[in-house]
This record gives sequence, structure tokens and C-alpha cells, in this order.
Amino acid sequence: MSRYRWVRVKVPMPLIQQSPGIRAWQCEVHDGHLSVFAGQEPSGFHMSISHRISNNDHRPGRYPTWDEIVDARYRFCPLNVTMAQLLPPQDQYANLHDTTFHLWQIQPHEEDR
Repeated sequence: MSRYRWVRVKVPMPLIQQSPGIRAWQCEVHDGHLSVFAGQEPSGFHMSISHRISNNDHRPGRYPTWDEIVDARYRFCPLNVTMAQLLPPQDQYANLHDTTFHLWQIQPHEEDR
């Protein structure tokens, strides 16, 4: 049983228009709250997880911990796919939200199947 208590929340309209199958959850933690957005995209499954300080302005807080990322991955992503955090070449790197990590579905190597 997970120690994290995730609650389904409404997805903001701009995200629904961009990714119609996206779903969202939040979880209160000792120093703020975690938000997860997950869903199928044309390139495969995608999940983002971020931390914010729970006050009136919901400022970015800290990076999600490894345990928080793992819990969200196995709860909100298909169990039969491989998910990875990717670092593209530096000239393609984008970081729109300081405390958000993204996991993307990748295809395992042929020898791993």
C-alpha cells in the first residue's frame, strides 16, 4: 500500500485541448503538494510530476523525490511499458517549469524483449 494519497483533479482547459486524453492528480505532502499529468500522446505515454508550495500563489517548490516519481509512474502509467527521463542534446533542452520532471515511454531494445 502506498503512503501517497492521490486525488483526481480537473485538467486545465489549455492542456485538454493540447492532449485530450490527459488526466491529472494531486497529492498533499509535508511541504506542499505534488501534481501529476499523464496520458497517451502520439509519440507514446507521457507523465509529468511537479512539486509546489501549498499557499495562495502555488510557487514551485522542490524537485520531486525518487520515491514520489516511482510511486506516480507505477500508479498512473501503463505497467507494461518502459518509461524514462530523457536529456536531449543541449540545443534542444527546454525547461518551462523549474520543479517538473517528465517521463516518456520508450521502446526497449530488441534484445531486452
